Amino acid sequence: YCINNPAFRTHFFDFTRRVQRATGIDAYQIDEVYFFDKNFCGCEHCRRRFKAETGFELPREADSPVFFNNADALWQLFMLWRGTCVQSFKKDFLASIRQENPAAFLSTYTTTYLQSSRRGNAWGNFLVSYANGKEGVSRLPFHDYRYCLADFRLTTGVADALGHATWMLWYPLTGSAARFCWGMSQASGCAQWHSKQWSSSVRDLIKWPHTMKKLDFEMFADVAVVFSDTSKNASSWTGY
Repeated sequence: YCINNPAFRTHFFDFTRRVQRATGIDAYQIDEVYFFDKNFCGCEHCRRRFKAETGFELPREADSPVFFNNADALWQLFMLWRGTCVQSFKKDFLASIRQENPAAFLSTYTTTYLQSSRRGNAWGNFLVSYANGKEGVSRLPFHDYRYCLADFRLTTGVADALGHATWMLWYPLTGSAARFCWGMSQASGCAQWHSKQWSSSVRDLIKWPHTMKKLDFEMFADVAVVFSDTSKNASSWTGY
């Protein structure tokens, strides 16, 4: 499938509207809507849409020096254009669902570990999705909590500016790590979703009446993004 394939879009939007009519559910989380890898997608639908929207045409030669070359302006444009496709798919999906439920909202999920744009093309989706979530960040929060907090600071800052929400799906390896993850989420203003294995470790904490606020803690990290050769234009894996 391809999110730029009109037949797929029609099928997906029709199917989810039927689900909406049958269930009356309030919100949706459509996981990992993205281009599978940096070498996707070269289908005719993507090629035609890219040319129509940018005026440029992708080479058809498999050995073209344009492909996978972050120094090439056409490749940079293609990577950025892919991000707009992900964003517009979710925007169109939400518009379709709201034909049945005008109050429906969208939650976006994006896997991230030291790659802020990995899979979900997160930043553009903040404009479309009310709730923006991430998976895990780290199974070793004691080791790299500084990165975790810096990442939270960036995402919650964007969400706050838009009046949106953030959440985190954790995969800790121990009960003590689960409680530490709970503390980081509370301090950063993120809702949280724990793997079932360690849910008992945080059950009492969830009932704690003294909810932590962002002003009640001191951030250890003061750097949110480090631009590298592979990330300054896009993620080396999926990118925009």
